[in-house]
Amino acid sequence: MKILVTGGGGFAGRYISNYLVEAGHSVTATYRSGMPNPVVQGVEYVYADLSKTLELVGDFDAIVHTAVSKSGQVLEMEDYVKNNIDSARNLVLFARRQKINTIIYFSTRNIYGQVRTDTVTEDTDVINADKYGQTKYIAEQIFKEASDLNTIGFRTPGIIGPNAHDVWLVHIVDKMLKNDPVSISDFSTKNMVHIDDISRFILQLLEESTREVKFKYSVVNLACRDSINNQEIADIIKKRTGSKSEVTVHNPDAGLFILNGSRAFEMGFEPMKPAEIVNKYLDTVLI
Repeated sequence: MKILVTGGGGFAGRYISNYLVEAGHSVTATYRSGMPNPVVQGVEYVYADLSKTLELVGDFDAIVHTAVSKSGQVLEMEDYVKNNIDSARNLVLFARRQKINTIIYFSTRNIYGQVRTDTVTEDTDVINADKYGQTKYIAEQIFKEASDLNTIGFRTPGIIGPNAHDVWLVHIVDKMLKNDPVSISDFSTKNMVHIDDISRFILQLLEESTREVKFKYSVVNLACRDSINNQEIADIIKKRTGSKSEVTVHNPDAGLFILNGSRAFEMGFEPMKPAEIVNKYLDTVLI
């Protein structure tokens, strides 16, 4: 297949591009903030501002949309609208012009906003989401309403993998490597996935799309099947790093919740166990 990957210079876009190339597919990856360095061998890179009309040249079979405004950035609503909503609209228009039937895109758990339940499904109410969550939710609606296309969105938790960033697990590892104090909540979570498992799922969905299989769901939560307590995560990290960090455990923070990934499992998503994800990440750090 010929696949267009947006956000080719980012953590997810780079990993997925490499995964698809190694699987034998042709990949063109977009970037906006400078040519990725290092580049992924076998990937063709092109500059594109997704908030503007796309004039890319290529006969693509599918789009994998990973480019986003990151949660936590201090941006004006106008910037989030451009980066998330306008980009979604332009990708849909581009897909129609180029007769590309399939779009797989990254959304976020942030769309749920102020969660008032212990477990979150795709039908959980969206309450007071921040600017990032609001604009990602509207982007979801743009893709969903493009009923002539075969689209699916991933509401992702923390994504773990080589060079991951802005994720709780990564921050804990960094602190323990410095022997800094660590504070964790007494909470059992399923909210983590490894980029390798997401890449495998994307490859599966792309192969299904060539057989004109319509995705059963338009949006799915990604999460682990099993839960792990934060204290167990800290114990694994401390043991493997030999850290002397003092670890304190406090009561769960308000608003913590578990993502229910049943829809994704039903569609064939097979995540690693949480402890495997932690250890696989540590394997990349402790070299």
